[in-house]
Amino acid sequence: MLDVETNMINVASNGDQFGDENIIVDDSPFKSTLIYVYSESVSVDQLQLYGAQTHMGRYVALVMDKLFTFEEITTITKDELVKDERYLIIKEAVRSRFKLNHEMLRSEWSILHECILQKRRNELKKKRSSTGNVTVQSASQVALHDDFDEFISSFAN
Repeated sequence: MLDVETNMINVASNGDQFGDENIIVDDSPFKSTLIYVYSESVSVDQLQLYGAQTHMGRYVALVMDKLFTFEEITTITKDELVKDERYLIIKEAVRSRFKLNHEMLRSEWSILHECILQKRRNELKKKRSSTGNVTVQSASQVALHDDFDEFISSFAN
């Protein structure tokens, strides 16, 4: 888009679209606490969770563990996840925890967004592998097992 009066061209970088409602536009003050209430008796301050600026992806995964149950993360779709309020809580937690201004957050967020999606994919993979590991024994295997137990117990007498 070209602004004729200022002769400036706006270019979207990193695949961001202009007007994206998930981008924090201003450099508002950093929060000192970001408490998420799970139930009446359980709440966690997301900013008190451990996180190093060199490992922001790990911090994002930790925050996700606190915000989503296993069932929620494995049933939510990618589109629903991005629109979920907890997605925005993660973004604000990263911004405030690591004191990132708008430009710094914007440059890091595409990587962190991918971390969020990868965490979801990993949990889905765990869910599929745990439901796929059901072993079913045929009747002949059970009978053979019972015969073997009898055979072994015959030596005990």
